[in-house]
Amino acid sequence: MKGVVKNGAPASLEDWLSLENEEWKPTYGSFSGAPKHQTHEALLKEQGGVCVYCGKRLSLDRSDSHIEHFRPQTTYNATTPPDLTLDYYNLIVSCGPNDLPIGHQDRKPVICGEAKSDWFDENEHVHPADQNCPERFSYGLSGAALAADPQDGAANRMIEVLRLNDDSLVYERGVLLTGLEEAIVSGEIDLTTKEGDIAFFQSVDESDRLPDLGHVAVRYLQVELL
Repeated sequence: MKGVVKNGAPASLEDWLSLENEEWKPTYGSFSGAPKHQTHEALLKEQGGVCVYCGKRLSLDRSDSHIEHFRPQTTYNATTPPDLTLDYYNLIVSCGPNDLPIGHQDRKPVICGEAKSDWFDENEHVHPADQNCPERFSYGLSGAALAADPQDGAANRMIEVLRLNDDSLVYERGVLLTGLEEAIVSGEIDLTTKEGDIAFFQSVDESDRLPDLGHVAVRYLQVELL
């Protein structure tokens, strides 16, 4: 999992929530227009323009991502409190969903938030904003996502639920890590002074976006020194 450092809610969301009165109460169903779009943009920027789960780059126009409720609306709402439907800490951005029909040649795999759907286990999960979230996962040279501690049931469960070992993700991570390993063997990347390389994969570009799968490269470089 990529993970995220959560900031405070954007002013657009706070201003919209402040409109609550005796006759009107904000709900996620009524969350639309500029307030929702600006919140989506704030979440994207907070995450460095990548999916909070797989770390794939997302479009700045929000066309390939959606606002995700980590604790699902179906369980954590006004009817079955606590109501977290508009709690900014519970809002993140995931890639997908893909609306193309199953079998369509351009349909993307069902992963991340789309795969997770309404799943949640209060006793076995890794929240993307947990301080040590990225460190609880590692990546093999083949591109496979692994729990850094094989006995970490919550990390293993997240890999399963989010389908982080979908063939498409494994392939892309494998290509990235094979290139990194070749750079290490050739001396292009010096593990004794790897800070610069790690900083590169943690830095945003002029569009405030992190490198595609940058967190995978960071974790691989970190684990190489263990």
